[in-house]
Amino acid sequence: MGDLLGVGDEVICIDDGRPQGWSSEIFPEWVLKDSKYIIREVFDNDDIVVGILLNQLRNPLVYQKLIGRDQEPAFATWRFSKLRSAYAIAEKKESEEVVKEVEKVDEDSHSEYLNLIEKKKY
Repeated sequence: MGDLLGVGDEVICIDDGRPQGWSSEIFPEWVLKDSKYIIREVFDNDDIVVGILLNQLRNPLVYQKLIGRDQEPAFATWRFSKLRSAYAIAEKKESEEVVKEVEKVDEDSHSEYLNLIEKKKY
């Protein structure tokens, strides 16, 4: 997978196969292949296995025997491929906001210009 996954990254599901022992009680919400998600949390699970939680899916807390505590079941990182990093998403959003501001200024300036022309006619 190359790129490390982080909070806020946009990912696409590349494997939605159910693991052995899968239960709809533990995972009422499951990923769908080719669907896009945003990572809301990354668990290292005491350096045992890395798992991720997604903004779009929420599952109930379950006792995790492997780590000895209650935790929302996380999805394996190998199920996903990164589309955009959180940084790239924020950068795009910021540039879109700048474009909107420039368009607004241009629109306001144009309106002011038209108003001046109208005033000069009379």
